[in-house]
Amino acid sequence: MYQTLNTETTASNPCIEADDAVFEHCLELVESRLISEEVGYLGPDSVAWKIFREPCILLGGFRAVMLQMAHPAVAQGVEQSSSFRYDLIGRAKRTIQAMNALVFGSKETALKAARAMHSIHHIVHGHVPETSKSSLAGTFFRANDEELKNWVGLTTINSVIVLFESLVRPLTAAEREQFAYEAQTIALLCGLSEAYHKPSIDDFSVMMEDMFKGDILATSDVAQGIVLDLFEVVPTNLDERLTLGFLPQPCREMYGIQWGEEEEEDFQTLVRKISFVNRSFPPAIRYIPAYRKAKLRVAKARLMSKSDLTEKNKRIGTGGADSNYYLNKFGFVANNRKE
Repeated sequence: MYQTLNTETTASNPCIEADDAVFEHCLELVESRLISEEVGYLGPDSVAWKIFREPCILLGGFRAVMLQMAHPAVAQGVEQSSSFRYDLIGRAKRTIQAMNALVFGSKETALKAARAMHSIHHIVHGHVPETSKSSLAGTFFRANDEELKNWVGLTTINSVIVLFESLVRPLTAAEREQFAYEAQTIALLCGLSEAYHKPSIDDFSVMMEDMFKGDILATSDVAQGIVLDLFEVVPTNLDERLTLGFLPQPCREMYGIQWGEEEEEDFQTLVRKISFVNRSFPPAIRYIPAYRKAKLRVAKARLMSKSDLTEKNKRIGTGGADSNYYLNKFGFVANNRKE
């Protein structure tokens, strides 16, 4: 059940009606991408399933947070309106559960998660501090603003790609093309309209680079404090070494982080070790539970559907279609990897 807004929240955030209209428009658009009620909006033929099933991509979570906190409105929203600072583990768990619901969930599960996030974000709003070095200093912000959601989304997707290609394997050209389309599906579920969709995976990196060249991003004491709290969660400095190594250099500079040849060499050695360990685990035990549960759910649904189709084909004398949804509907090149 998603949160019901009270009168006080509605009065303090005058953009709720407009944000709701955008969100509902996005949900209307995403319906054309639905595979089936049980399979959901992505499914086992998607590149997203191949990426998000890997537990090692969670190591990019801190990287995404540091990038996101470089936006003063995002940092201020986290500081004043969420449980991030005093419930880091719980917040991380809920974020992962929400993402898994969007990627691996059935239609009902995905939409429930999408509506819950949208509703909760209505209460996250305020003003960027006047003391901020950002061009947004003193301006009103809200979590459901598409500009903010775009920044959070592109830093998340970019982090996921960076971690997957560094620790698992590079994506093929066909996979990159398909994943760009799938990222648009996730964006629609998050209420991000077509104007903010990226036609290619490379656009995520390009836009992030452009943001660091502009005058919006600026770290603050709030952002620095959130990041320090983040690194205190893990007893060792493994998370810090990985996160700082995967960060783009402009972000390191913004946080005042010194990064030289010694740090880079240590980071590359760590990446090689983690990649080796990750590949050493067989898929049966490596992939996350959410993926395995979703795969089982879809297999049961397809078995029932195939049984119905077989009976129908017997009556009309036709054969079955190719099982790859994305290849059939959108013409994406089939991925021949046996995974």
